[in-house]
Amino acid sequence: MSDPDQYTVETLSTNDNDHYTLGEIGSHQVVIAVLPDGEYGVSTAACAARDMLHSFPNIRFGLMVGIGGGIPMKQDIRLGDVVVSSCRGGHGGLVQYDFGKELQGQDFLQTVRLNQPPLILRTAVAGLQAQYEEGEV
Repeated sequence: MSDPDQYTVETLSTNDNDHYTLGEIGSHQVVIAVLPDGEYGVSTAACAARDMLHSFPNIRFGLMVGIGGGIPMKQDIRLGDVVVSSCRGGHGGLVQYDFGKELQGQDFLQTVRLNQPPLILRTAVAGLQAQYEEGEV
């Protein structure tokens, strides 16, 4: 990312207490916010996203980046790996395990599904997957 000091935030939306880092990745201008120390979860992330969209109304895409919960096998995912989900069956590629049911002796029943990301992002993921399979990344 480029030098964040070259960007300044002139005005934030009223009541926006988030701290933002501004910069560029490739040819894209980016704004990054992190959740307050000690505050986690869906509602805190949703509030941060809401405030960001009010302070930066021209945001075209929002990406939620974080850590995944679960216990993968050692050969699957390691600390520092980047994991990108993909859509299957017309649904977004994420499963939110606090919205569902798990009954003893039965599989997890997902009760909420996320929407698919925009086509341009799904196409970009397909391109990255092809590069990975060809050993280019």
